[in-house]
Parts: sequence; C-alpha cells; structure tokens
Amino acid sequence: MPIKKILTLFLLLSPVLVLGQLSNRQIRNLTAFSKIYGYVQYFHPSDENKLEIWEGVAINGSRAMLKVSNDDELIDELRKIFLPIAPTIKITLTGQKESFDIDKLKPNIPGGYKEISWQHLGFNLYSGILERPYKSIRLNRTPIVGNDRNIQIPLTGVYDVSGYRGLKYDFSLTTRVNKKDGEPAELKIVNGKDSIELKNNIPEIHHFTGTINSSAELIAFELATDPNLPVSIDKPVFKIIDGDRSFSPHEILNTTQKTSAKLTKITFEITDPNYVLYSQKLKFGEYLDKEIVKGISVVMPLVLLGNKSSTFPIATNKVNDHTDLNYNKISAFEHEELRIADVIMLWNILRHSFPYMDDVKIDQERLLAEILQEASLAKTHTTYIKVIERMCSFYNDAHMFISIMGMEPYYTLPISLVRADNKIVVKEVSDKRLMDSIFPGDIIVKVNGIPVGKQVDTLIQYVSGSKQKKDLLVVNRLFNGKKNEKIEVTVLRHGDTRKVAIERTKVSEDYTPGNAGYLQKGNGWVAPDIYYFDLTRNSLTDQNFELLKTARSIVFDLRGYVFDQTISTDLIPALARDTIRTVRFFNPKILYPDLEHLSFQPGSEIYFPDIKNRLTQQVIFLTNASAMSASESLLGLIKDFKLGIIVGDATAGTNGDVNIAYLPGNLIVYYSGMLVKNSDGSKHHLKGVLPDIYVSQSRNSVEKREDLVLKKALQVIRKRWSSLK
Repeated sequence: MPIKKILTLFLLLSPVLVLGQLSNRQIRNLTAFSKIYGYVQYFHPSDENKLEIWEGVAINGSRAMLKVSNDDELIDELRKIFLPIAPTIKITLTGQKESFDIDKLKPNIPGGYKEISWQHLGFNLYSGILERPYKSIRLNRTPIVGNDRNIQIPLTGVYDVSGYRGLKYDFSLTTRVNKKDGEPAELKIVNGKDSIELKNNIPEIHHFTGTINSSAELIAFELATDPNLPVSIDKPVFKIIDGDRSFSPHEILNTTQKTSAKLTKITFEITDPNYVLYSQKLKFGEYLDKEIVKGISVVMPLVLLGNKSSTFPIATNKVNDHTDLNYNKISAFEHEELRIADVIMLWNILRHSFPYMDDVKIDQERLLAEILQEASLAKTHTTYIKVIERMCSFYNDAHMFISIMGMEPYYTLPISLVRADNKIVVKEVSDKRLMDSIFPGDIIVKVNGIPVGKQVDTLIQYVSGSKQKKDLLVVNRLFNGKKNEKIEVTVLRHGDTRKVAIERTKVSEDYTPGNAGYLQKGNGWVAPDIYYFDLTRNSLTDQNFELLKTARSIVFDLRGYVFDQTISTDLIPALARDTIRTVRFFNPKILYPDLEHLSFQPGSEIYFPDIKNRLTQQVIFLTNASAMSASESLLGLIKDFKLGIIVGDATAGTNGDVNIAYLPGNLIVYYSGMLVKNSDGSKHHLKGVLPDIYVSQSRNSVEKREDLVLKKALQVIRKRWSSLK
C-alpha cells in the first residue's frame, strides 16, 4: 500500500484531537529537539555525554520546547541544551549552515590523542538484564557501565568488621599482565575513583586504602573482569590499621552465622580501553549533516580525538545535572513534559536500532508528530498507555509488550474466545453461573450494543505484530475493562440471538496458549502406538526420550510458548541425522544514525546428532499464532531441515532476543532488537513458520469439543502407516 494511503488511513483511525492542544509551532520545536536528542545521545562521542543525564534532558528539554515561539529562539534553546553535552555540534538555519571543518577538531598540543567514536551492537539500554546480547561502547574509552563481558570473581571470603568501624584499612593484591607481543597492555585496575595502570609482564603489588564505614558489618572483596584479558591476580591481603599496628580481621568461614548482617562488597575492575565490539569503525572526519526540520540543520562530528583526561574540545559550559527529577510514579503521567519525553525517548530508540524498519509502513516524522499530539492529551496513565500502544502498533512487532510498574491490571469476563470460521466464538465458560446462558460455540455478535467487527477495528489499532498475532491479541482483549463492571454481550446460537449481562471478574491475560481450555491434554497415548507430548507445559528429560522411543509415531504440541528454552538443544539433535549448521539470528551493527549503512553480526548455530536420544519415527508438530519467539526457533529448524511435519496455522512471526526500554514514570517497553531470518535467508518476520498442512478450529468443532488440529495429525499418521503396508 502506498505510504500516502497509509497515512490517510492513520488519520482516519486517530482519535479526534482537540485542535490547538499542541500548535504547529510546538510540534516543529519538539521534532527538532527529538532528532538532535537521538543524534547526540547515541552518536556523539564526547566525554560530556553521560548516561545519567538523558532522562532529565528529555523531560526538561520537552518542557522548554513548549515555550519557544520562533526559529531564532528554537536554535538558541537547542544550543543551550546540547552544546554543553556536544560542544562540537553546529545548529543553524539551513541557509547559514557552516561547512564541516576537521581542523577545528584537532588539539593544538599533541599528546597521546586517540579516536573516540561509538560502536553499537543493538542498543545497550542498561535495563539490568545481564543476558541481553546488546552492547554500546565508545572506542578507546572505559565502558559506561562496566565491561559487558565482565564476570564477578570473589577475591576474598567474608570478613566481620563490625568491631573496627572508623578504622583505616589496606587491601593489596598482586597483578601481572601476561602480554606476549611486547605492546603496552593499557589495562587498568579501577576501584571507585582510584585507577592504576598495569605494566607489561611485571608483577606489581597494588595497595588500596579506605575507612571502615560507621555502619559496616560484613565486607568482602571481588573482582569484575573479562576472563579473556591477559592478566592474572594473586595474593589478596586485607588488613585493618589501628595506629602503628595492622592485622587481618576475622574471616567468617560459615556465612550462615551472620545471615541477618549487611554484606558490603568492594569491587575492583580490570578495564581495557581497546575493547571493541567488531572490526568496523568510523574514521576521523566522518560527520552527520541533516536538516532536522525545514530550514534548520545540524552538523555534528561522529568521531572526536581524546586523551586520557578528556575528549577534545572540552565544553565551555557545564552540563546541567538533570538528575534531580522524580517522575517514577504512576501519577507522574499528569505532567505533559514527562509524557512527551517518553515518546521522544522511545521514538529515538526505535528510529536508530529497530531492525525491521522496512516493515514500518509510515513516515517516522509524521508518526512522531501524531503521537506527540495524542500524548499531550492523555493526562492519566490509563489513557497514556493507549497512546504508547498506538505508537507501537505501527512497528508490527509482537515482542512489543508495554506496561507501567504499579498499574492495576485489566479485567475481563470469565469467558475465553477463539477465532473460528472467521467469527469470534466462545471457547470456554469458567463461571458456572453462566453455563445456562452462554455456551461454547456461541458466536459473539455485539458487545454493549456495538457490532463485534467494529470493536475489532478499534482494538487492532492498539496491538503490534503480524496479522495472525494481532488477531489473536484482539480476541483476547475484546472484553477488557474495569473490574466488576457489567457489560452486555449479544450472542448467536443456531440462529437464535440473545443478550447476556456479565461482570468482569477475571484478570485479563494477553497471552493464551493455542492448546488451552478443552484442547489441553496430558502427555500420553492418544491412539495405539501414537504418543502425544505437550512441549508448552513439559521439559524433555532422558526418561521422556526413553518413553518416546517406544512409540511408532509422535505428536508434539507447540501451540504456545515452549516450557523449557533448552528444548531446541535437546530435541533437534534427537531428530537430526546429520550435523545441522545454520545462521538465522543477526545483531545490528549500528555506527551511523537513522539506520544508515546498517550491517549485521551473524550468530551461528550448530546441532550435532544425538545417538543416545535419537528419534527415528514419524514426528508431527501442532502449532498456531500463539507459538512465538523461542517456539519459532524450534519450529523454524523443523521446517527448514524437514525434521517433521507441521500441522495447524502460521506462527506469530516474531523471534529474536527482546530489548527493554525503561522510561520515566516507570513505563517499560519491550521490542525485538535482533533480525531473524529463515535458514535459507528468506523472511521470517511477520510471516512466521508456515505449516505443511493448514488446519484451524471451526465453530462446530468448538461446540463439540473436538481438536481438529490433533485430529488431522492422527489422520496424517494413519495415512502414512497405510502407505507402508
């Protein structure tokens, strides 16, 4: 569909806006601010660019943009905000744009300058989730928050220091850099503000001193380091200094003796300023030159020179602290600047790191303007989260889960629904009081007098994902609302229409496995010689494999999320006849803004045949759109390498590790940070894993409590048996 038509559709679907809530002037200001915000935060390599300032910059900057009345004021305000962070940035009227001058980036005095620039492997959003594969560093600089490859290693046991409060201590250890090529190692050992350079191939004893805190009880020392660095640590010694004497405090051998005591860990870190994520890097002299809004341009270097103390040139104005803000409560969304700041921060994260931007069929600047307008109106957390959901819907990413910490959950009716014969049908009734008035197989016609088709058209604006996944989510959300609120449901049953009033008493869940309700079965023999195993509720153990080997055919149910993410590493080797090598996961290597010149770091997979647990019989997998992410990793291999027959519907079409954005006001947004393809390089996103045999439930099968997908699998098995006779 052409972009112009999509934009027209977007405007038709948008809620009616209060004209003038945000003027064209304010939208222009905020758009200019938003673009520079992302360029500077993620791509300007100055030492003044610190992690802790950016929430405050977004909030304070948004507030300032609402007050600017003309372009001269706008340029002046943008310079005030960004020059203390990016002293080399040029913000001017386009007609007065200064040409980039590399000589102005060169220090007048020579002295050990290195090239400083950003490398991103995805975006490290510092969510505290250590297993995220996304990293961001400045080359030739100590990482912002430790080294992503670091592990924690205990240097000592636990010491009881409660009797030595206020006394000095000395902690010493011996290091040796084991570098064989003779080049300077440039490794450092860091403890707080203390930083000591390590010499090459020379054992060194380092002493660190401090004072036992007045509230200290237990102390332990640990090392944070990349285990691949060429350095060894030896002989840690902890001593208390009392006047002229020094002694080692009591080491607790059994820490359970002091389980209620507070343990303080003192961490030493070995850092390597030459740490790189990949070989590609920007060259000194590369710069950004963009018109951020019509008539205003920005020119910004992407590489700076820096020595051990600072990048050059040093900002003349001090960066605003920006850290005195406290917006981390649900009630914070009453503040317009916070709502706008969240949109700006999220828009930039996605604009510069979302790997499926080709599937976002809307102009990013237009999307920003529309969502900013809606965010300015949404004065409560409940209305505001709908704005963020609308924004995310355009990215078509089913990994986009959105929540506000502390927010009350939605409630729904004690009824579950399913799409069958292109109708929305009652699948289960969990409240016995309703069992005489509404039945499985009933077709939902209206909700509170509104035709269900119209309800679906409205709800689909607030869900993200593929067509099949959106449909699943909309069906789950059809009855969502306030707890104990009564709604009127009009149902059709065998030609008769009736209305039923039902209260919302059940906590709503977005995710429902495709094999839930009457389709749920325990593992077991579903027919002679045919064993059924539910991968969404069970792990695969050696005992399971021994049982599965006794079956003539096996049906694996994967209509939902795998119970155990190690199932792929267990099951694929059991099904493989030969070694499987594939590359499906690609982490974006981001050097330039706006996803320009984007390349990817591939992640290879290898599976060796497992002779012990080998399954040689016919294997069938059941699936549908509730199978997502890790489930698709498994099913993708089944499909790509013909390890079994897949029966059911297309999976969700969303795979790869999520990234997590924690935004002011305790807003959390997840999204796909990684590109995933099929093993042959073809498109997986939105398409999903396609079944070999398409089958879905019918209204009649729901009413009769039949599982048509399992039924078809059994037919396929029996047909094959017949052909072998």
